[in-house]
Amino acid sequence: MSISVKHVSKRFGPKIVLDELSVEFQNRQVSALIGPSGSGKSVLSKIIGGLIPFDTGTIEVDGEVFENSKVERQVFSVSYVFQFGGLFDSLTIFENVIFPRRMKRGFSKKDLLEAYELCENLNLLPFVDLYPKDVPLSVRKLCAFARALLTESEWVFVDEPDSGLDCEGIMKLYSVIRSFRNQRSIVIVSHDVPAVFEVCDFYALIYGGKIVSFGEILNGRVAKIDPYIVQFMEGSIDGPIR
Repeated sequence: MSISVKHVSKRFGPKIVLDELSVEFQNRQVSALIGPSGSGKSVLSKIIGGLIPFDTGTIEVDGEVFENSKVERQVFSVSYVFQFGGLFDSLTIFENVIFPRRMKRGFSKKDLLEAYELCENLNLLPFVDLYPKDVPLSVRKLCAFARALLTESEWVFVDEPDSGLDCEGIMKLYSVIRSFRNQRSIVIVSHDVPAVFEVCDFYALIYGGKIVSFGEILNGRVAKIDPYIVQFMEGSIDGPIR
């Protein structure tokens, strides 16, 4: 099982964001989709999640193939965690967590117990009766991650999980992601290298609308070195990335 993106293109007006891009993510591992700001990594992840259409190409999610601009499609096997949580302001933290289950099949005692157990595992119990505006960003992000897990989707895309967090918050969130690596297939969309590599098994680097570098990550280090990944990791102005 995998996500296979083949020759996908996307433009906004005259600007080409994705240019016949191809990449593959394997299931039951943590992958990193990385790239400079504005490189199209968030656009690609939202296309895979069915949130925005694409122009040409195909996307295959665990054997189900989707083609170009089918806006009405729903990829139920993919959940998306927005950069700042994307929670409902009018719902409590717990109501946000349980929301997908209530929408999909109603509400049962089993769902309630599972949601509370998940909140306990993520140290969210002290916040379950509070509203998003009353809790720190790190809690909102954990809540969004918990909500994605309760969708029962095989794939969870997490957009910029470290954005707006301090070092302690980042390490906590990455620790949570690591703990679920054998239960879900997780793709982290991030520009925070090499920190994100500490929890990932694979990376794909997007630049110029294409995947220009990809490979395995072993013990926090890329297994194969090339000019693109070296320049990106070092933050240097010298190299193929301009």
